[in-house]
Amino acid sequence: MKKTLGVTLAAVLGTVLFAQEPAAAEDRRHLDGAIHKNDRVLVPMRAVAEELGAQVTWIQEEQAIEITDDDNSLRFQIDNPTADINGEAETLEQAPILEDNTTMVPVRWLANTFGTSVYWSSSNQHVGLSGYFTPLRVHIGTYDPVPLTEEELNELLQVIYQMRDLSQFDQLQQTFRPYVTRSLMNEILYDRNPSQVRHDISEIFDRDDHVIRYLSSDRVYVRSQGGGNHSHTMELQREDGRWKMDELRAAYTPFRP
Repeated sequence: MKKTLGVTLAAVLGTVLFAQEPAAAEDRRHLDGAIHKNDRVLVPMRAVAEELGAQVTWIQEEQAIEITDDDNSLRFQIDNPTADINGEAETLEQAPILEDNTTMVPVRWLANTFGTSVYWSSSNQHVGLSGYFTPLRVHIGTYDPVPLTEEELNELLQVIYQMRDLSQFDQLQQTFRPYVTRSLMNEILYDRNPSQVRHDISEIFDRDDHVIRYLSSDRVYVRSQGGGNHSHTMELQREDGRWKMDELRAAYTPFRP
């Protein structure tokens, strides 16, 4: 006889081991302390430059900074929009400033100078840099997420397995409320095609090569790679002291880092 969702879920979760190991190591690095100023994103100069492999020297008497690597030599001063870039004067879009004794510079100028790509995530309030180094995210304000543990991820994957059977909608809200956000619950109940939801969550559950990426202090991205360039993802939101599923996606589209 077929068990109800509630009974099956209770049986599954009763066997969970409470090991608090991180679910997976990230394939990128994180810094915080970026700020908005004059419609620009400024980042901590020394921390970012050293992540890019450069050496940084502070010249106190001149309030100047020198940044060097194998290919570039930069020199600029606090509150001066003109910088010396490889022996040529260049006007910056925003003069470097001191913020809490930390030199802040425009991230796009710094990235362009060192030949790296840069993007801005307005939803997660961070800038991303990538190139010849481990991808880097610099977050506005403080970045201090609670790690997603292996135990939590396994628990959520078991919940996803139970959600494959969406015929019992009357039990969904009570059974899965602790594990999904209200917006995802409403989407499952009212907006999405049940067969598509079953496909999405089964694709995510069936793979064991999950990659974890923290988008902000309260949001994490979990990806499982399918065949070719296909990817299956879920995003978790930190609510009520735990990680909850907020988005499920299993589209056959190329994965973008």
